[in-house]
Amino acid sequence: MKELRIRLSIMAGVLILLLMPNLANANKSPIEESIQYEYLTVEKASQI
Repeated sequence: MKELRIRLSIMAGVLILLLMPNLANANKSPIEESIQYEYLTVEKASQI
């Protein structure tokens, strides 16, 4: 369980780094939207 959480946090960190340049853009592509939604879902799941 701990291993999974570490792996998820690493993935989340990578996603944040990828999305950082795009956070300034108001117009996000559908792909970015879905990535962010997936990230939020993973965040909620890892807290359980």
